[in-house]
Amino acid sequence: MITIRVPMSTSNLGPGFDCLGLALNGFNTYRFEANRKMELVGFPKEIDNTSNLAYQVYIDCYRKNNRPLFPVRITFLQEVPLCGGVGSSATAVLASIIAYHAFVGETINREELLLEALEYEHHPDNIAAAIYGGLTAAIITAQGVKVEKFTVNPEWKAMLLIPNMSLDTTKSRSVLPKTITLEDAVHNLGRGILIPEALKNGDEDLLASLLEDRWHEPYRLPLIEGAHAIIAYCRIRGIACFLSGAGASLCVLTKRDISLSFEGWETRVYEVSPTGLSYEK
Repeated sequence: MITIRVPMSTSNLGPGFDCLGLALNGFNTYRFEANRKMELVGFPKEIDNTSNLAYQVYIDCYRKNNRPLFPVRITFLQEVPLCGGVGSSATAVLASIIAYHAFVGETINREELLLEALEYEHHPDNIAAAIYGGLTAAIITAQGVKVEKFTVNPEWKAMLLIPNMSLDTTKSRSVLPKTITLEDAVHNLGRGILIPEALKNGDEDLLASLLEDRWHEPYRLPLIEGAHAIIAYCRIRGIACFLSGAGASLCVLTKRDISLSFEGWETRVYEVSPTGLSYEK
């Protein structure tokens, strides 16, 4: 038996598209134990079936390595919202890969885990944050994935704004442009490289000024009713707000005790998780 605890994560952080990720202290816990057949326990109804990602990735690990399946019961304890944009799929992928290697008697380090998880997630932002914890920047190179972890002021809180709708990641990616202008590239790059400094120093004013994105938010926000208005509301008031991952959730980063409430949106508050996933056999 192995129990794996994986943190949720918010990604992009505005202009840090597909590179920046921030781990938060909401965790999904997966317990894998030997069983006569594959079985799921504790999953929400909408993912309590054979299309469940943890189920599918676990089976696929055996298939692609030409090994006979070792059936397990996967018991799930949920803390990460299934709202899109906070790395719930990354928690499932990482847990199943770790479980597979444990049951076949192999060890896997963080770099190998990240590479293997990329086969399913296709971009490294959420999985890097979930593995390493804190704020990470991850890029894919010809030599593999490069990850840098940054210091984050512990006073930051993440306020997650969750709409009463879901947004399919495939649809959210389909609306993105195939090319960007030089002006928009400079706009995003100049802001993205300063985000780690703002989070390290706890500089709310600086962070709020950096989060305007031109690569993905202008195309995704119209898919989420009310999202554009909420971001505009926050930015006028100097509140750091951005679309979490591909959406549909929004994320506010602040050190202040502020209260935000919008009709049709649920609010949850998290701290930054300085450490990544953990597991015990």
